Amino acid sequence: MKCRTFTAEDQAAFAELSGDYNPLHVDAVAARRLLYRAPVVHELNALMWALDAWLEDRGEPLEISSLAGRFFQPIRVGDAVRLALTHQDESHVGMELFVGDTVAGETVVGTVEFEWVKAEPKRAEYLEARFPEKHEPRVLAAAEMEGRGGTLGLCLNTEATARLFPQLARCCTPLEIATLLATTRLVGMECPGLHSLFSELRLRAAPTDRESTLTYVVTEANQQRGTVVMDIAAPGLTGQVKASLRPAPAEQASYAELRARVKADEFAGQRALVVGGLRGLGEVVAKLLAAGGSDVKVTYHLGEQEAHHIVDEIKSCGGSAGCVACNVLSTEQQPLVESLNGWRPTHVYYFATPYIFSGTNVAFSPPLFHSFCDYYLTGFLNVMNAIPTAEVTKVFHPSSVVVEEPTADMAEFAVAKSAAEALCAYLESSKQGLFVYRPRLARMATDQTVAMAPADRQDPAPAMIEHLRIFRDTAAAR
Repeated sequence: MKCRTFTAEDQAAFAELSGDYNPLHVDAVAARRLLYRAPVVHELNALMWALDAWLEDRGEPLEISSLAGRFFQPIRVGDAVRLALTHQDESHVGMELFVGDTVAGETVVGTVEFEWVKAEPKRAEYLEARFPEKHEPRVLAAAEMEGRGGTLGLCLNTEATARLFPQLARCCTPLEIATLLATTRLVGMECPGLHSLFSELRLRAAPTDRESTLTYVVTEANQQRGTVVMDIAAPGLTGQVKASLRPAPAEQASYAELRARVKADEFAGQRALVVGGLRGLGEVVAKLLAAGGSDVKVTYHLGEQEAHHIVDEIKSCGGSAGCVACNVLSTEQQPLVESLNGWRPTHVYYFATPYIFSGTNVAFSPPLFHSFCDYYLTGFLNVMNAIPTAEVTKVFHPSSVVVEEPTADMAEFAVAKSAAEALCAYLESSKQGLFVYRPRLARMATDQTVAMAPADRQDPAPAMIEHLRIFRDTAAAR
């Protein structure tokens, strides 16, 4: 029926209209540390787009009899989304939202069920014509949410609504639109707030004497299942909102903590370029190397502030560190060379990676496979071709145990890692003196695995210390 790709600009505009500024949706740097490693589309933005697209073929005003939206998987900013009708009659329509490609297969990420009645044009003079006030999202523990209730004022910037959702603005009442927008503000900013994900909305028409407010009360807050359920009521509508609790970002050990685990000089003599050293395994490795006496430089593409924070943390405890910008996907690496300013690495540690849990159980996706190859093969070559290579004879390019027994949802990642292993072997054989250490690492506690049960994720520090020592000793023996 319709297709759309949501952009960062779309997200910013919807955040202003709805008041939902949760960083999961609008902050590309912060979202890299969150569950999906990239910004995701507001679920209500997708739902309202679906309604708006369907309304293009209708001209008469209408009122909501009932509306149900369910979301099973996130839509990442930049994903192509397809909308398809599942059924339709005189007062009821069903729709599905798909993400994916026709080669690997599409995945249903959401459904919309909508019932309506014809209505006369209405105006809501008492609804404030403005954007919601902007504030930081609340951070609530499950215990704080139990039985919690409150009120959100309804408002609507009608000009912005007409730009973003022209058909909804034409056919639906401002109060109905304002109520829809308030539900995403409720979840993303108020309750659960920061660590939330919108999962389901159910509304039905009901006579109420409420003014221009939406009231809510939490009827379930289950930390174990990671769910929050709220009953809501607004002028002419009542219903229920469900949200999922997202885990907080994974925090790696501090430099001071890691310094106590290694000898002060066991990695001395290394000028170590840690590509992708801002978080996860790269962050742990950068801190361990500096703690062991290496002169370390970490690269960043986004997140310059994070890079300087890590560098300052290392320097404040006596370590040697710096940071440089580097987009591994760019064939033009002159900025990296210039930023190094004559500093020549002796060792390269390559941890650049996209989000690794992007696969599905449907079929092998060539586009997803190529996106992994862009990082693990092409990006790696871009960096290696750019840096002065005379002194760089020792490279750490980790692989994964998933290569040995790939699962259906990680097939593309596993095959790309296997190809990277083959590339490393080829580079070793083609350049005299080059050693590329490529261990198959187990899953560890990082931003990539934050959704998994703690028992399934190792503390990365002990494993990485062991591999750094093996790398050091093996390289020295060659």
